[in-house]
Amino acid sequence: MTAPALVALCHHRWALRIVAALHAAGGAKFVTLAHRTGASRDAVTASLRTLRALGLIRRNAGYGHPMRPEYLVADGAARAAECCRVVAQAVEAMANRGGLDRKWALPVVATLASGPMRFSELRRAMPGVTPRALATTLKALRADDTLARAVSDDYPPTCTYRLTPAGRRLAPAVRALEAALLETPRARTPRT
Repeated sequence: MTAPALVALCHHRWALRIVAALHAAGGAKFVTLAHRTGASRDAVTASLRTLRALGLIRRNAGYGHPMRPEYLVADGAARAAECCRVVAQAVEAMANRGGLDRKWALPVVATLASGPMRFSELRRAMPGVTPRALATTLKALRADDTLARAVSDDYPPTCTYRLTPAGRRLAPAVRALEAALLETPRARTPRT
């Protein structure tokens, strides 16, 4: 079953990149994060709110003006931040992988890392995903060549989804991120 913290982290498109940027730079201001990621102010605000609730980042209380805070990787979240950096780099290295920016893309990759699954098995393994969200994510990941779909000749026919070689190269990094999130105390039970 997919960790709820991984789903919460992937809920905002920019959250993974923000944690990776904070880890690489050792901290950054709001404006710097928006500039580095290319995200809008609202997207950065929503992502920061989620990341604080997950316990992955914190405000640097001793820095600067209170209206222009600096953000840091939270104590105890260094391993998760490093895993975010590795996953962000792996996704960037995979050219034209827009489907991986979807909310459910990385949880699907993590789930399929254990082997091929049918649509209904994927839904059971990822609580909270709607059939439509899962279907559109699977379609986008197939278009990106991150996963493949096989249709059986049985009656009635069944479809199974499996990771392609590109997806299998990404899967260990995503699974490591999922494990690191489970080690982060507040991320075990996300409040987002």
